[in-house]
Amino acid sequence: MEKALSYFLDMRLHPIAHVGLVVVVVVVVVVVVVVVVVVVEVVVVIVVVVAAAVVVVVGIVVVVVVVVILVVYIVVVAAAVVVVVGIVVVAAAVVVVVGIVVVVVVVVVVVVVAVVVLVVVAVLEVVIIVEAVVVVVVVVVVVEAVVVVVVVVVVIVVGVVVVVVVVVVVVSILVIAAVVVVVGVVVVVVEVVVVVAAVVVLVVVVVIIIIVVVEEEKE
Repeated sequence: MEKALSYFLDMRLHPIAHVGLVVVVVVVVVVVVVVVVVVVEVVVVIVVVVAAAVVVVVGIVVVVVVVVILVVYIVVVAAAVVVVVGIVVVAAAVVVVVGIVVVVVVVVVVVVVAVVVLVVVAVLEVVIIVEAVVVVVVVVVVVEAVVVVVVVVVVIVVGVVVVVVVVVVVVSILVIAAVVVVVGVVVVVVEVVVVVAAVVVLVVVVVIIIIVVVEEEKE
């Protein structure tokens, strides 16, 4: 074995040994290049996965913030509507009470002059006041309801659109990250196979060279 190794390292090599040395150098260079490429690809895959995780976390935070804003906005709008409607109802009640008091005062003051005329006027006044108050209250409530509904619908639609956009972006990034990881794994597997094959070829060539050298020494 020592003689074969010495002959293998001698400058006066058999032509097959020269070819074997070339194959050995080529295989070593290929193995080094493949290992460097594998390391670079593993680093790239890790960076892509970390970036995807960061984007997913940011998307989740945006969705939570939008949902919280929507809930708070809806609660505030509902409370404001209740307060405004209550104020309108109280104002309408005050107007009705004031109108009734005015009618009663008019009836008491003018009853001596003309009871019949007073009754007719009082009835007309009551009817006019009640109708006017009812109409005003209904109009105000309807207008406020329409405005509130439109504003709430617009805010909800905008919030839903933001959530959908964030979800689409997050899903797209996850898909891209998954594709990059799968491609990286496939490339790494192929390169590992190439390295193993190169090592096998190297071992076979070295064994053949050793066998040839030993046989020539025997001859």
